[in-house]
Amino acid sequence: MMRVFGRMVVAGQIMAIYIPAATYFAATNGTDSNPGTQLAPFRHLSKAADAARQPGDTVIVMDGSYDNEGVVATPDGRGSVVTLKYSGTPGKPITFRTQNRGGAILDAANTSNNAGPYACNAAWAYFDLGNVAYVVIQGFVIQHGCFNGIRANGNAHDITIKWNEIRNIGNWDSGGGVLSATGIYLNSSEHDFTFDGNIFHDIGGGRIVNQEHGIYTSASNVTICNNVFYNQVHGFYNQVHGWGIQTAGGTNLLIINNTFAFPNPHRDGHLMLWDGSKAGSLSNVTIRNNIFHNPGHIAVVTDLRAAISGSCAIDHNLTNAGSIFDGGSACMVNNNRTNTDPRLVNTSTPPYDFHLRPGSPAVGAGVPVPSGTVISTGRPARWAQSLPTSKLSQSCQTRIVIGRVQGLKGLGSSPSPLRHTAFVGDQGVRHRWRRNHSPPLPVPCSAARLSSSGRKAALARRI
Repeated sequence: MMRVFGRMVVAGQIMAIYIPAATYFAATNGTDSNPGTQLAPFRHLSKAADAARQPGDTVIVMDGSYDNEGVVATPDGRGSVVTLKYSGTPGKPITFRTQNRGGAILDAANTSNNAGPYACNAAWAYFDLGNVAYVVIQGFVIQHGCFNGIRANGNAHDITIKWNEIRNIGNWDSGGGVLSATGIYLNSSEHDFTFDGNIFHDIGGGRIVNQEHGIYTSASNVTICNNVFYNQVHGFYNQVHGWGIQTAGGTNLLIINNTFAFPNPHRDGHLMLWDGSKAGSLSNVTIRNNIFHNPGHIAVVTDLRAAISGSCAIDHNLTNAGSIFDGGSACMVNNNRTNTDPRLVNTSTPPYDFHLRPGSPAVGAGVPVPSGTVISTGRPARWAQSLPTSKLSQSCQTRIVIGRVQGLKGLGSSPSPLRHTAFVGDQGVRHRWRRNHSPPLPVPCSAARLSSSGRKAALARRI
């Protein structure tokens, strides 16, 4: 991949200078005075992020635990460990990814003696997207931010967040309101975000009720696919704090192929459709092929000043609750399954295993997403055998052998162990600690398309 680096004048003519996209490395045994190569990596992710300035650049973070670099949240919303400043371009994003999925743990907790202005004594978030565009964040464990795992409260757009685990965010008594914690918050100035194959859990804490969520969005053109949202219902920081996803207005919202688990004892639902108290601000919503396990009485709830404008479709979802939707807007609600046990393997005690048991009613119960939508397809071999491959496009025939992960392409390394695995989809999600078993990296939302044949796909695709 080549890019325009600058221009020069030769014999009166303007000529473009091209240089290849660069790859930088960060490792726990690195030094920030290094050049950031694989053999001489940077020590801190913030240093690597400052080096990756051109479209197509990549930062690879080697396995290990990375602290907050002494950064502590400030009352004006600053204080994230890595504040991104540089943008990619269409087809040439700036990418931040791990050596091995789940191998790099980004811990925003404070390790210095600075008490900070908040009781959490940590960074606001690990990443702050600021106003960047065309950026990919892939494969990290992001934990212990005061308010967010990833902060996005500027004008960011064309962002892909995939294969991350965002956990234990805002686990302190903040008082709520503008200080409420979320895995990520998107404001109305932002657009074109894709969340693919992430895990959000244990978001919020203290006395806060119904204000702290996995994803909180008022942006436009948001795709949320193949993710897992859950909390430890038996722990102190349980899902009394909010919903897996809450909107606050926004347009063109696609929520497909996700798994939600465990109730909010204060309010029904795993998904809250709110218009931000502004009538007509929420439009064009599709909720399809999701599993809602124990959402209370209703899976999808609303708080609206007027009906959702444009289109609204809620279909081919499955829940063991009595109702899929509270009827708060005139949506097309059809082909959902209620009072149906999805037959998840283990939802009783950690480590949870959200795979579907053999014979689950979720298998084969979904439908293709809207025409032109791209989705992830890394399926367990057992699911792939449940449908003739002739019913799927070639790009959707990826098969996975559960238990191994392949090293990221380009590193020249052999398959490496993944300490933590979580798989979503037609076999549900397995969420547990493992030492020597890792799955191959799947095809992302942005890479695989369902065939146009309209054949059935499984209800919730695996990460």
